Amino acid sequence: MTRDEITQSVMTAKLARGLSWQELADAISKPAEWVVAALLGQHPLDPVDAATLVTKLGLPERAAPILAAPPRGTLPTPVPADTTADRVYEVLRLYGPR
Repeated sequence: MTRDEITQSVMTAKLARGLSWQELADAISKPAEWVVAALLGQHPLDPVDAATLVTKLGLPERAAPILAAPPRGTLPTPVPADTTADRVYEVLRLYGPR
């Protein structure tokens, strides 16, 4: 599975099971915003937390190590040297269109 496939699977499973982001966050005792960002590929989950969420979402077990791995290739090329411009890119990466 690729990271993009897992993201799609997370969204599909969340909707199919009627789970909220808060319910997923409560399952691992983390803030909802943090869990959303992790499940959408912005940062890694702890391996135990990844396994818990994979089970709760009914995803294949092979998804857990991918959710626990740091994301790669999400930065624009070239990365802006200016701090302000970098923050704009970060906002777009986190909250922009998917």
